[in-house]
Amino acid sequence: MQEKRNKLLFAVLLVSVAITTVIYFLGNETSSEVKNKDLFQVTESKVINRVELASASGKVTLSFNGTRWMVNETEAADRDMIDVLFATALQAEVKRPVAENRNDSVAVEVKATGVNVKFFEGDVLRKNFTAGGNNKKTEAYFIDETGKAYLMNIPGYRVYVSGVFELTEKQWWDKYVFPFNWSNVRDLAVMYPNKVDNNFTISLQEENFAIDNLPTDTTKLNDFLFAVSLLTVDEFIEIDSLKDVEPVLTVQVSDIANRIYTLSILPYVQAGKTACLVKQNHLAWIDNRKLARLVKNREFFRKKA
Repeated sequence: MQEKRNKLLFAVLLVSVAITTVIYFLGNETSSEVKNKDLFQVTESKVINRVELASASGKVTLSFNGTRWMVNETEAADRDMIDVLFATALQAEVKRPVAENRNDSVAVEVKATGVNVKFFEGDVLRKNFTAGGNNKKTEAYFIDETGKAYLMNIPGYRVYVSGVFELTEKQWWDKYVFPFNWSNVRDLAVMYPNKVDNNFTISLQEENFAIDNLPTDTTKLNDFLFAVSLLTVDEFIEIDSLKDVEPVLTVQVSDIANRIYTLSILPYVQAGKTACLVKQNHLAWIDNRKLARLVKNREFFRKKA
């Protein structure tokens, strides 16, 4: 009888321990529930006209000049990346605060290796935090102004939230090689330095573009102009020795305001990409498949009789 009673008491004890454990963890989970998921969100993006991104490697300032976003006031910004920036600022949520016993180490690491992010409306600072993450870029952390660290996410997406804030200056640059309005184009010249017979100039003639002194196949010409308008850089690079290399082909566009846009294709190919000089003095890789649509000589456009 005593043995049965002991077994019963032991069973009751196990059940009590189990219930206590469940209550303990549920209690902790409830107490750690995030009540300020939108702590870092920038909801009024339309009033923001300056974003400063400062890190140990330098500072990038994105500013709106009334017409478009600029990078450090000198280069036009990539509109798609600006959209990503504000989408991230709007949707990033606090997943949970970093545990107290890890907060200081995470905050110190992020402040040393991350990016201080500031959103301004005019001269008024609207949001200020530091963004970073772990070495593998699988966890993103934001640090608030008090030094509190938070694990961040964007619900429904497996994305490294801090990534957009960590872009370099060149990665913010507009990637379109010819960012002009076709209605303002005066002429487009294609020049082969070592094969001048292949050169040609396209200009507006009686409401349509045509090649000077050549019966023009308008279908081929329109396809060519379309390829020119959509040409984008794959990556801006720094190889100073290439800036003085003679190009194999140059495309130059002039508009009615006498602005000139150029693309110089250089004799330097690597892994399916060719080095090019764009916007007068910036080196960049461009995929060979894109360039193939532009490498055409004068006779290519001759209209067949």
